[in-house]
Amino acid sequence: MSLIATVVTAIYGVAAVSGAAIGYLVWAHRDQPGATPLLGLVAGAMWWSGALFLAGQADGVVASAWLQRSTYLGVAVIVACILLFALEYTGRADAMTPWRLGLLAVHPAAISAFVVLDPGGLFFGGIEAAPGTVTGVSFSFGPAFWVHALYSYCVVAVALVVLFQSMYRSRRLYRWQFVLLAVAIIVTATANYAYIAGPVPFDTAPLGILLAAGLVAVAITRYRLIHVVPAARQRVLDTMTDGVIVVDHADRIVEINPAAREMAAAVLADDVVVGRDVGELFAERPTLEHLYAELTATRSQSRVETSLGDAYVDVTASPLGTAGDARPAESIGEGAGDVDASGPLGGAVAGGGWLFIVRDVTAREERERALRRRNEQLDRFATVVSHDLRNPLGIAKGHVEIARDTGDVSRLEPVADALDRMESLIDEVLTIAREGADVTDTEPVRLAAVAEAAWRSVDAGAATYRVVDDATVVADRPKLVRILENLFRNAVEHGSTSPGSQAHQDAGTPPRTATRGTPRTPLARPARRRPGPTASAMPTPATRPGPQGMRIPRRRRA
Repeated sequence: MSLIATVVTAIYGVAAVSGAAIGYLVWAHRDQPGATPLLGLVAGAMWWSGALFLAGQADGVVASAWLQRSTYLGVAVIVACILLFALEYTGRADAMTPWRLGLLAVHPAAISAFVVLDPGGLFFGGIEAAPGTVTGVSFSFGPAFWVHALYSYCVVAVALVVLFQSMYRSRRLYRWQFVLLAVAIIVTATANYAYIAGPVPFDTAPLGILLAAGLVAVAITRYRLIHVVPAARQRVLDTMTDGVIVVDHADRIVEINPAAREMAAAVLADDVVVGRDVGELFAERPTLEHLYAELTATRSQSRVETSLGDAYVDVTASPLGTAGDARPAESIGEGAGDVDASGPLGGAVAGGGWLFIVRDVTAREERERALRRRNEQLDRFATVVSHDLRNPLGIAKGHVEIARDTGDVSRLEPVADALDRMESLIDEVLTIAREGADVTDTEPVRLAAVAEAAWRSVDAGAATYRVVDDATVVADRPKLVRILENLFRNAVEHGSTSPGSQAHQDAGTPPRTATRGTPRTPLARPARRRPGPTASAMPTPATRPGPQGMRIPRRRRA
C-alpha cells in the first residue's frame, strides 16, 4: 500500500472514531429537538467512513467491493437525516407528515436494493480490481447512481435553504449554530463531489466528514448545539400558559402565542388579531385602549395588574430595541430592548415595538380575597368572643367569690350554667369562623322566655327585671338571647340602678329597653305590635359614648 493510501485509510479511521465521539455527545442530549435525526446523520457518517476504512484493510477484491458498496447505505441515511434535522431544528417538524416521511423513506429503501442486488448494473456500472488504490477496487457508475446523486444534492440544498432562512432572523447564539452546521454540510457535500466528478481517485467524503465533525463539536461545546436550539425555544413559547404578544413600531400586532390567542378570543370575541392595529381592536373597549396607552407611555419596562373580562391579569410591557433602529432585538427575557421578536416569535419586528407578557393571576387574586375574608372573620370572632363572653364570665366570677366567702356550694350552680353558656357561645362563633357564614335557624319563640334566659346570664347587681307583656316572634333563639344579653348588660353597665341617675337625665326618658333608634323603639317587632319587656334600671344611653353592641354582620344563605 502506498503512502497516500495509508494516509487516506488512516483518515477514514479517524473520521469514524470522531463520528463516534460526536454521537456520544448527541446521545447524552437525545431528548432535545433535532437530536434523533442528528444521531442518524452521525451514524450514517460513521458507517460511510468505517466501511471505507475496513475496505482499505480487507484482503481480497470481493470483500473490499462489498464494503465499498455498503457505504451507500450510510449515504442514504445521511441524506434523509439532513432534511429531518433541518426541519426539526428550525421548528418545522410538522411539515413532515406521515405520507411525506413515507416518500422520504423510498430513497434509502431503493439504495438498499441496489447495494444488494443492483439489477443490470444500473447503480454500479462496473467493478474491477485496482491495485495501488486505497481500497484496491475501482467502480464505474450506472444511470441509477446519477439519479441518486442528483436527488441527494437536491435534498441537501433544501436543508441548507431551511437553515439559512432561520439563520437570517435568529439571535447571535443560534446564528453561529446555523453557520457551523451549514458549513459542515457544505464541506462534506463538496468533498463527495470531488470524488464522483473524477478529479480525485479515492472517496474524499470522509475527509469532509472529519472536518464536519470538528465544526459540529465546536457548535456543541461553544454554541450549545443540542443544549439550546431554536425549536426548543419556540416550543417553550407555544406551551407557555402566559400570553405573549408582539406589537411593532406602528402599533400592529405581528405575533401572538396560543395562550394570548385564547385570551383575545375570550375578551375580544375574536382570535384573528395578527396584522391588526391595536387602536382598531380596542376602539370599542376604552378600558383596554387606556391600559395600552398607559403601558407604552414611556420607553421603559412597565407592569400593571388589572381585570380582563372575568379574569384578573398581570401585564408586563417591554420595549423592543430603540425607536428608529431597524435591527431586530436579540434575546427574550434578558431585559428591555433585548427581546428577540423575530426569531422565536416568528415575525421580524422593527425597533420601537413592544413585547407584552400577560399572566392570568385570577387564582392568586381569589386566594388573596379568600385570605382577606378569612382574616375579617377571625377579627369578628375575636370581637364576639371578647364581648359576648363578658356576661357569663361576670356571673361566674361573682358567684365564685360569694361561694368562696360564704362557703355556700349552691352558689356554684349558676357558675355551671354560666360555663355552659360560654361553651355554647364559643361553639357558635367557631362555626361562624370555620364556615365563613352565620348559620341561622329561625323558629317561633316567646319573647318573655328568651328575655328571662338572657337576664339570667347578666350580672345585674342591684338592677331588677320585669316583664310587662309577651309576644311571639320568629327568630334564631340563641342569637336573640345574645342580643338581649348585650342589651341588658349595656343597660346595667352604662345606665344606673336609680331612676334619678345621670344616665336618666341624659336620656330624658324613663328607663325602657331598646335596640336602635328612639328610646320608644320596641325590642322585637312581631307580626302584631305589642309592648316589650322592660327593666326598672335600664335607661337608654342616648348620645352618651361607651355602649357597644354586637359586631357580627347579618349573613343569609343563598
